[in-house]
This record gives sequence, C-alpha cells and structure tokens, in this order.
Amino acid sequence: MTTVGLFGYYQFGNFGDDLMAVMFAHHLQSMDVKTIIYGSAQVFTEQFGFQTVETVNELCEKSDLLVVGGGGILVKHAIPRAKFRRFDSDLATLLEQCRISRKPLAAISIGGGGLPLSAIESTVGRELLQTATFVTLRNQQEAGLLTDANCKGETHHDVVWSTPRMFTGNRPTNKRRRIGVNIYLSKSESKAIPSILDLLSYLPMLRRDCDVVYFDIHEETSALFRVLRPSWLVSGGEFRRFGKLKANLEFLRSLDLLVTSRLHVGVTALSYGIPVVSVASEPKVKLFFEGTGLSHLYYGEHQQFRLLQDLVIRPRFERLLGALDGVNLQPFIVDSLAHYQCLTDFIRIETSAGRETM
Repeated sequence: MTTVGLFGYYQFGNFGDDLMAVMFAHHLQSMDVKTIIYGSAQVFTEQFGFQTVETVNELCEKSDLLVVGGGGILVKHAIPRAKFRRFDSDLATLLEQCRISRKPLAAISIGGGGLPLSAIESTVGRELLQTATFVTLRNQQEAGLLTDANCKGETHHDVVWSTPRMFTGNRPTNKRRRIGVNIYLSKSESKAIPSILDLLSYLPMLRRDCDVVYFDIHEETSALFRVLRPSWLVSGGEFRRFGKLKANLEFLRSLDLLVTSRLHVGVTALSYGIPVVSVASEPKVKLFFEGTGLSHLYYGEHQQFRLLQDLVIRPRFERLLGALDGVNLQPFIVDSLAHYQCLTDFIRIETSAGRETM
C-alpha cells in the first residue's frame, strides 16, 4: 500500500490549515492510501484517528510520496517571521529530503499574496514551487507562478470551498439574527485597525436586534494572535473559543453574517452560503475576494466608518445580510474539487512510475 505524508501549517492550531489536513486525509483514505500527517494536534488523532508523526525526517522516512496540503506558503506573514522559523526550517528539510531521496512531492491548493515569483519573500516558498513535481494554486491571479517556476500544475478555487461536500449540514433558522465577529490584531498591523476594533466592540449595543458572537479560532490563548474580545458584553453578546472541528463548522453554519480578518474561516462560511465581511485583512484575503467577484465585501483598513454604517444603518445592514442573494456559489465549490482530482492523478501517476522502475 502506498503511504502519503501530509505536510503543512499543522503545528499552530490554525482552523483553516487543520481543516484542509483533515479533508486531504479523508480523500486519501477514500483512495485506499495510507496517510500520515505531520503534526500532533488532537484534531488529527483524537477527533479523526489519523496517524501522525512529530518530525519531518520521520514523515519522509515513512512516506512514499509527500504532499504539502494547502496554506499560504507563499505569503509573508503579518506576524513576525521569527515565529515561523520552525515551519520554514521544517519545509526546507522536507524539500532537501525529497531531493536526496527523489521522492515525488506535490503542493495542493497553496497560495500567496499575488506577487510574481521574483518578489516572493519566502525563500522556501520559491524553492517549493521549483522542487515540487506538481502544484495546484488557489488563486487564478497567481497562475503565472507556474510558468515562472517552470512547474507543472493547475489553478483552481481554494480547496476550502469544498467543505460542504465533506461536512454536510443544514443551516438552522435563528429566532434572532446571529453575527459572528472574528478579528485579530498584531503588532505589525497599522494604527487604522484599532479604530475598527473599537467600533466593533460596541456592536451588541448598536444591534440589539441581533446576537453577536465574538470568537477565537484557536483552542488556546496564543501570544501570536490577539483576538477581539470586549472586556464587557451586554445582553445579546457572547464569546466562544473554537474546539472540535465538527462543532466549529456547525457554529459557522449557524451564523447569518460573519465579520472576520481571516481567510479560511471566511471561505468556510461562504461555502455554506453565509455572507462574509472581510475587515482590513492580509493581501491574500483581498486577492481571494477579488478572484471570486466579491470584492465589495472586502473593507480596507481605511474603510472602517463605512463598515460601521453598513452594520448599523438598517437598509445597509439588510443589504449585507442579502449580499449572496442571487449569487451562484456552486461553480466555486465544483471547481475546488479539482484539487482532489489533481492529487489523485499525482498519486496514481507516481505510484505507477515507481512500480515501473522497480
């Protein structure tokens, strides 16, 4: 039986990265492929029973093929790069091990901030494009990277669009409208953002006809990410922290509107048909909204006053709630499934090639 090693941002407790790892692992299991995930998160072992390893060397030794499974590998992070030196080092080790052992490597549904290859600041990100046997990108605007890196690959909408195909569920009918707020502030972000955060802290008072849920996608308080959590919550406001993956998805499906600074919690909500407002997010998030024709739902860091008006003034708030009315999201979901087909083809081709050389 072929063994595939999955590698990604699986050591940081990020909702989107963990979700992608689980979806890729489920797909590989459906192919009757043994799967090993790099990372020791409980979501992999306790919630889904996947096999994990804690070192890159062990991952490479036990795997016939390697897959970098999703994420902003090509992005310069908003938080200090020093915090991700471990990941960069691990990815560099993975690439070196693949070169030495000549084990095939694919990168599936990765992306950046829309920069050309020469402008990508991540050295290991550039090396990944130049080393991988096959790559799928998540943004059409970055298709030129495949040519620049002389890499075989395809471009399709973010694999997270496919979440409802794997985790089905109906949206509940809420007695009161439910707004989710998931905003982070880091030292590297501009001074314009605190004013947005200050305004959103008062949302339960400004929208007394709604329930406002502030939430953190990390299971534990992190020094890397400071989530917006008002020190006081009036009636109609609450705070919650993400836990088990299926419960997180159920919560997202319960929302009528999501306001977030993150990418994949937003993509997940959109995939279930929930309108999403993106607030002063990273370039990769803006790239996503532009690529899906939803840029009117992206609020830059100098648009906080318009955001407040849209959330508070009733006719404009109603327009936000109906932002997806008449929008056909199925083409995004269907196209995102192509990442799995590319992964399937990669495994079958490389497995067949390996047998022929034996």
